[in-house]
Amino acid sequence: MKTISNAIITKNNFLNLLITLIPLSFIVGNSALNLNILLFILTSFYFYKFEIFKINYFFVDKIVFIFFTYIFFNGVLVTTMSWGDMTRVEPYNLATLEKTVLFGRFLLLYLIIRFLIENNILNLKMLFISSTIFSIFVSLDIFYQFTFGKDIFGFPNYGRRFAGPFGDELIAGGYIQRFSIFSLFLLPLFFSEINKRNSILLTLIFFIIVSFGIAISGNRMPFVLFFLMILLIFLFEKNLRKYLIYFVSLFIAIILITYNLSSTVKNNFNNFYGKAKTLVLVIADEDYKKTLIMEDSPTLDYYQEFDSFYETWLINKYVGGGIKGFRYNCHKGFKNKITKLKLDPVIAKEKLTEFNCNTHPHNYYLEILTELGVVGLFLIVVMFLSVIYTSLTKKYFLTSNFKSFKTLTPFICVFLVEIFPLKSTGSFFTTGNATFIFFIMAITVALSKQKI
Repeated sequence: MKTISNAIITKNNFLNLLITLIPLSFIVGNSALNLNILLFILTSFYFYKFEIFKINYFFVDKIVFIFFTYIFFNGVLVTTMSWGDMTRVEPYNLATLEKTVLFGRFLLLYLIIRFLIENNILNLKMLFISSTIFSIFVSLDIFYQFTFGKDIFGFPNYGRRFAGPFGDELIAGGYIQRFSIFSLFLLPLFFSEINKRNSILLTLIFFIIVSFGIAISGNRMPFVLFFLMILLIFLFEKNLRKYLIYFVSLFIAIILITYNLSSTVKNNFNNFYGKAKTLVLVIADEDYKKTLIMEDSPTLDYYQEFDSFYETWLINKYVGGGIKGFRYNCHKGFKNKITKLKLDPVIAKEKLTEFNCNTHPHNYYLEILTELGVVGLFLIVVMFLSVIYTSLTKKYFLTSNFKSFKTLTPFICVFLVEIFPLKSTGSFFTTGNATFIFFIMAITVALSKQKI
């Protein structure tokens, strides 16, 4: 494909600016993020018209198209069928249809990113710098909140959690985990040519800051996933493996320090361990499960979050209940669950409602299964596996040129961790999660297919 002329500098800089602002948009909130995406899509069409669709389409891109097409027709089908059921609340129908149509913006985001990288328009270095700055900012803001009770914007901590600039949204740890990895990997890459010793020192300082930020935030899963991403980087980059022992030792030291830093942080770690232990006991012992339900035990929520989807899924196994349909269909599945556990219907309904029927089951794959059915789950698994094959297999195992794709490594690591099936997550269909997934996926695919 003919490369876009470098003569048009202004418009390329503007598009790069919008990409650079993505880490900041996540902090400001969904309104800012949606505005950023909208401006990015509109300006891309304004500058390049339908040229953005003229990319080299590969198998993974075709699966992406099929997945989004299925989501659209699924939403129309589920909504149409539900209108024939007068027991279903009308706002739910409209929300499902609206969410389905608007979700198409992430397909455009994916295609535009693919186009910009394929034509050497997107400057990822600016994204890395932006990720570094705001990862440090969020981490330091959490320190400030931990020390003084409020962050620099006046937001207090909520219970055991420290959210920093995110206010009452307890996602600060997840934000740092997602965006810091680019900096952690690329800081030594960018600065090694200037001064190797200083580049290692800068990387260690950055690692300490963001690790403490995640640990103190109280978000346990991001802390685990952050460590997993570190291990993946050392796995893919042979030249970095000699530093593995230092990073692991430092990570353990950070765990020990934060654990003894305060009773609040210590309770976060203990609470995580207690819930994990309870989950195992609940799965193994039906009587123990009944006792926890009837006693209104808060330690049961991990089990309920991952178990509640089952009765919901049984209502419509193959096509699901539609986007945003989990809570409504979850309530419909209560009677079956109450009967199965042989509990008092009056008491159990109240307890199970409290535990089970959130807006989503806190796992991407369980959510897809309940809202898009077996067909939707199959498509997304094929889509994710296609990305893995494209980025890992073809560029690492089957060629000797992986070292030429240095920039690709952190994106592979972030993507693998983001789609890790056993982690607890927010809703797949929220603006933040969907933006991040398809943004990272598009960059990963584009860099994998980029010619050396």
